Amino acid sequence: MATLDPLLVLSAAPFEAKPLLDLLTGHRIPHEYLSFGIGSIASAWGAQPLAEKCQDKSVIIVGSAGCFHPFHAPYLIKTKTISWKPRCVSEKLSELIEGHELPWDSGGKRWLSFPLPAADVHTTPGISVTKPSLFDGDIVENLEMYSLRPIYLASKTFDAFLVITNSVGPEGRALWKENFKAGAELTAKTLLPQLIARLDATTPTHQP
Repeated sequence: MATLDPLLVLSAAPFEAKPLLDLLTGHRIPHEYLSFGIGSIASAWGAQPLAEKCQDKSVIIVGSAGCFHPFHAPYLIKTKTISWKPRCVSEKLSELIEGHELPWDSGGKRWLSFPLPAADVHTTPGISVTKPSLFDGDIVENLEMYSLRPIYLASKTFDAFLVITNSVGPEGRALWKENFKAGAELTAKTLLPQLIARLDATTPTHQP
């Protein structure tokens, strides 16, 4: 198994990616790791410099998110449309300026294709601590994804996966603390066989 360029694995915090990085190392899959920072501000500041490093590279984003429906156990989703959607906007307490902060589609450069639930992402400036009026199984809340559009535009391929660790609301932070380690391990165990299969499929075969 070989790849011309190392995979670039990105996350907000290193601990979100560590189980996957350990497996990639163990299977001798070339890779590099980059952190875009925790939260919407840090990730926005870091996105453009990281985009330069991700130019024409295969990028894998991993992270966590909260769901807008009852939470039972961690599960992995791939991202679809990414929106800047503070809770004050989704709760209709304020409006965004027309033509600014437009949603973007994260699915146009996927390299990995396998059955996995997909969800739209509401990126917010802070962690929700009140019960939302929104109830939708196809939407999740994350603090960083909207900022990553420059990385998406620069990349050759772009796959983003978020493990759902909690429901959005008063118990969200406590549930995240209970589940983020298991969530990172679930992400790694789910993605590794898909990465191996994809790399095997793209490795040139040499004729005798």
